[in-house]
Amino acid sequence: MPISRWIACALILSALPAECETVAEGRFGRALDARKGAVQTEGREVFSAPPFTVECWARLFSKIGFNILAAHSPKSSADHWELYSYAGTGFLSAYLPGFVPSEVQSSIEITDGQWHLAALSFDGETVRLFLDGAEVAARKVAPNPSLRPGKGVLSVGAAFDGVTQIGCDGLVDEVRVSKGTRMPAPLPDGPPTPDDRTLGLWRFEESSGSEYADLSAARAPLRPSAPKQKKKTSVLGKEIVTIDDQDEADWADDRWPRMKNGPFFSGTIAIPGVEGLPPTYKGIAVRVGPNQEAAVLYDIELLRMSAAWTGEFLKIDPKRLGIIVLPQVGGDLRLYTKPAPGWANGQGFSDPRPTPYGPLPANQARYEGLYESGERVVLAYSVGSTRILESPWLEGDSDVSIFSRTLEIAPATEEFHLLLCDVPGAGSPVATIDGVHTLSLEREGETTAAGLVQDQGPWCSLAHAPGGHIRMIVPRHPDTLRVKVLLWQGPSEGLQSFYNQVRAQPLESLASYTQGGSAKWTEAIVSRGIVNKSDDPYVIDTLPLPFENPYGALFYVSGHDFLPDGDLALCTVHGDVWRVSGIDADLDKIRWKRIATGLFQPLGLKVVAGVIHVLGRDQITRLYDRDQNGETDYYENFCNLCEVADGGHSYATCLETDSKGNLYFLKGQDRVRTRHDGCLLRVSPDGRILEVVATGFRFPNGLGLGPGDFLTTADQEGEWVPGTRIDKIREGGFYGVMTTHHRETPPETYEEPILWLPQDMDNSAGGQVWAGPAWGPLAGKMIHLSYGLCMALPVLPDENGGPQAAAFPLPLQFLSGVMRGRVSPTDGQVYLSGLRGWQTNAVRDGCLQRIRYTGGKAYVPVGFAVLQNGVRLRFSCELDPDTAADPENFSAEVWNYRWSGAYGSEDWSVKDPETKGHDETPILSATLAGDGKSVTLELEDFQPVMQLRIRYNMDAADGELVKGDVICTINSVPESEGTSTP
Repeated sequence: MPISRWIACALILSALPAECETVAEGRFGRALDARKGAVQTEGREVFSAPPFTVECWARLFSKIGFNILAAHSPKSSADHWELYSYAGTGFLSAYLPGFVPSEVQSSIEITDGQWHLAALSFDGETVRLFLDGAEVAARKVAPNPSLRPGKGVLSVGAAFDGVTQIGCDGLVDEVRVSKGTRMPAPLPDGPPTPDDRTLGLWRFEESSGSEYADLSAARAPLRPSAPKQKKKTSVLGKEIVTIDDQDEADWADDRWPRMKNGPFFSGTIAIPGVEGLPPTYKGIAVRVGPNQEAAVLYDIELLRMSAAWTGEFLKIDPKRLGIIVLPQVGGDLRLYTKPAPGWANGQGFSDPRPTPYGPLPANQARYEGLYESGERVVLAYSVGSTRILESPWLEGDSDVSIFSRTLEIAPATEEFHLLLCDVPGAGSPVATIDGVHTLSLEREGETTAAGLVQDQGPWCSLAHAPGGHIRMIVPRHPDTLRVKVLLWQGPSEGLQSFYNQVRAQPLESLASYTQGGSAKWTEAIVSRGIVNKSDDPYVIDTLPLPFENPYGALFYVSGHDFLPDGDLALCTVHGDVWRVSGIDADLDKIRWKRIATGLFQPLGLKVVAGVIHVLGRDQITRLYDRDQNGETDYYENFCNLCEVADGGHSYATCLETDSKGNLYFLKGQDRVRTRHDGCLLRVSPDGRILEVVATGFRFPNGLGLGPGDFLTTADQEGEWVPGTRIDKIREGGFYGVMTTHHRETPPETYEEPILWLPQDMDNSAGGQVWAGPAWGPLAGKMIHLSYGLCMALPVLPDENGGPQAAAFPLPLQFLSGVMRGRVSPTDGQVYLSGLRGWQTNAVRDGCLQRIRYTGGKAYVPVGFAVLQNGVRLRFSCELDPDTAADPENFSAEVWNYRWSGAYGSEDWSVKDPETKGHDETPILSATLAGDGKSVTLELEDFQPVMQLRIRYNMDAADGELVKGDVICTINSVPESEGTSTP
C-alpha cells in the first residue's frame, strides 16, 4: 500500500464521529462497529477462571495498530486476557499476562476485510487459538507470580487499563464466553445459542436504549465504554481519542520491590525516624550480611555513611510505577549521620557548598565509583589526593548485629577525621576496654559503640564530640593502612558481646573484591522477533522485550545505543542495563543478558569509544566488565556534578555526544531549588566540567544531535509551555519557562522554536534522531519521536534557511511511548525504544522496535521552504500536473498560542487575537515546479504564525493517491530572496 493511502486510511479510521451509529451489518444480523466505540460490562472472576473459551466473529480492515476483539480485566492484573490481531502483521493473537509466556501468536493474518471466527481457549495449562474452525496456535504456559488479580471490565472492541484505551478497526459480532474449553469446529453456519456452559453471549441484535442484551443466564448487558478521554482535532479535521484526566490510582504499580536485584540500589532516599533529617539526595543503599538482613546508606556527594538499619531493605511507594515518591529506609534505623562531609582534615566537618545540593569540591573529596563482587560492594573515592576503598558488611551473631566498614587508605601526608555516627545528647564516653580499642556512649537506655581493628600502625583512634558524634582519627601514614571500623547500637547488656566481637574480628583485604566475581544473571533468555512482511515503504519490526524473565525485571525502556560489535545496550527506568544480541534481518534468535542493576532511574544511554555511559538522576555512570564474565563489576562515576533535590520530577533525560566528545543531557525542574533545574547541560569529554548551555525548560524528554552538531531539544506542554515545542539550541538561549530562567534579570521573551506541534501530532515529546543513508527518500531527515502518541514524525527544516520547520506523522503506531532513537551501524535502520507511563497511550510497559525502509515507493513530503507569499512542499514522487496545480486540492488553517504561566494554551485566532479558534487561509494558487515534485502554494495574507496546517489531496503521476497533513511553524518570512525577517 502506498504510504500516502496508508496515512489517509490510518487517520480516517482513528476518527470517532459522534453522530455515527455503533452497529453495522454483521455476520448474522447486526454487529458492533468498534471503529465508532467499544462496549463493556462489569468483569467477573468466572470470565477468566480456567478452563474458559471466548469466541467471536470479526471483520478487520487494517493491521497498522492492535485490533482488540474482546478483553477482560486491566492489563496489570493476573486475570487479564485479550483476543486481538497483532499490530503490523494482523496475526490472530492472545495476551494473558498472568501466565508465562504471556503472548501467543498465530501466523495467520485476519485483517483482510473478511469475516472470520476467532477463538481463545485456555484449560489452565495450554492456550489455544482457533480461526475459522481450525487450531492455528497452541502454547503451554505457567503462572506468573508477579501479578495479582484485579477488578475491571469485560470489553468488546477495546481493552482498557485505567487511562489507556486500545481500540479496534473493524466489526465484532456474536461474542460468547463459556466455561470449559470449546473447540469451534466445524465452522458454524448460524449464530451461537446459549447453553448451560455459556457465561455471556452478546449478539448486538436487540438493544434497550444504549445497552446490548446478554442472552445468557448472567444477564450482563454491554454498555458503551467511558474511559477517561477527550476529543481532539485530527490531522484530517476529524476527531480522535486522546488521554485526558489521569489520576494516581491509574499508574500505581507495586512490582518494582519484587524484582531480583544486585546488592545495591541508587536513589534519593528518605530516612524516617529522626526529626528534621533530610533525605540523602544521591544515595547508594547497600545490602549487607550473609542473608542480606541489614543495609547501609552512603551519601556519595558528602562521602558519609548516612544511615544503617536492620530488617526490610527499602519501602517503595507504588505511585507512578514507583518512581515519583522517594523510597525510604525500610527497617529499624540503628545509626545515622546528619548532613556534613564524611571526611575532614582536622578543621571540622563544615560544609563548604553554597547549597545542600551537588558534590563536595573535587579537591576536597570525590566519589570515584563502585566495585561489585558477588554480594560484596566496595566504594572507591578520594579525600584530597588520597585514594580510599571502603566495603560495608554486617558482622556478629544473632544476638549482636555489628555494622562494619573496612577501609584501605592510601598513603597520606596529613591527618584525616572520619565521621562515623551521630549520637546527640549522649553522656561521657567510655574508651578502651580490656585492651580493645572502642568507644561507647549511653543515651536514653541505649548504647552506641564503635571499635577498631588494625593490623599495623600508625594507629587510628576514636574520638567523641560532646553532644554530637563519634569520629575516627587517621594519622599521617607513608604506607597504605587497613582498618576495620565496627559500629553497634543496642541495649547496654550487649556491650560485652560487642567487645568480644571486636576482639575476634579478622581484617580482610579488599583487593579481591575489586577484580569481579561470579556472574549473577546467568539464565538464558531468548526471544524471536516479528519481521513485518508488508511491502509498504516503511514498516515496524518488533524485538519483543522479555517481560517474563527469571528476575522479575521490569522493562520500562528508557534508552539504548549500539555497541561496536552490533549488539545493543538498553537501560530501563527501574535501574537495569541489558545487552541485546542476535539483531539481524530475521530477528529469529534475540538473546538478552542483564549486565547491570541498581542505577538511579536512568533515562539516557550512550556508547562512547565502546564504553556504555548511562545517565541517572545522580550521575553519568560508565560500566566496565573487568573480569569479562558478561556483567558489570565496576560502576565508574564519570560525572556527578549535576545537582539533584528530592522532587518527584527531578529527572535527567537523554544523552548525546557532539563531534568534540562533549556529552549533553537535560534536567527537569525540581521546584527550582538547584542551579540545574530546567537546564540543558554539557559535560566535558573527561567528565570533570559541567556547563549550563541553555535554560528555561520544564520537563524536557527530547534531545537530538544531528550532522554538524545540530543540537535540538523538545519540551512538554505545561506552565509557560503553550504546546509541545522542538527547538534548535543557541548557546545561552532561554526557552520559555520563567521559573527556570536562571538570570539576574527576568527575560521578557524567549527563543522561538523551529516547530510547535499541536496535541494531535504530539502531546508529550520524546527525542530526535537523524535517519541514515539507508532510509530511502527520508535519508538524512530528522525524525521526532512522540512519547505521548507513540508515533514518529519526520521534520523538514526550511530549505531557505529560516528558523522554522514542518513535520508530518508516519503511519506507524509503536507499542510504547517512543523516546530514544538510534541508527544501527550494521543495517542502517532506525531503532526506537520507549516506555509506558504518565500521559501516553502506550499499550506495553516498554518497547524496542525498528523502522525499516523496504525499498518500496513512498509518497511523502521530503522538503519544505518558506517563500515571500507562501510555502513550497517537495514530495518524494512525481505528481500529477492537473491535481497538483489545482488550489482546490489544498487547504490551510492558522492559529497562535499564548505564552503564560497557565498550563498550556488554547488555540487563538491570528486575525482576531482575542478569539479562540483557527483561521482558514485561502490558497490563492498552486504551482507545480519543473521537477514535477515541488508544489508552491500561494497563501492569502501570508505572515509569521505559530501554527500553519496544510492539507493536501492529489494524485501522483502514476495514479496513486497523495493525501495527508503537514504542520508548520512560520517564525519569519523572506523580505526578498535569501533574507528573512520575523
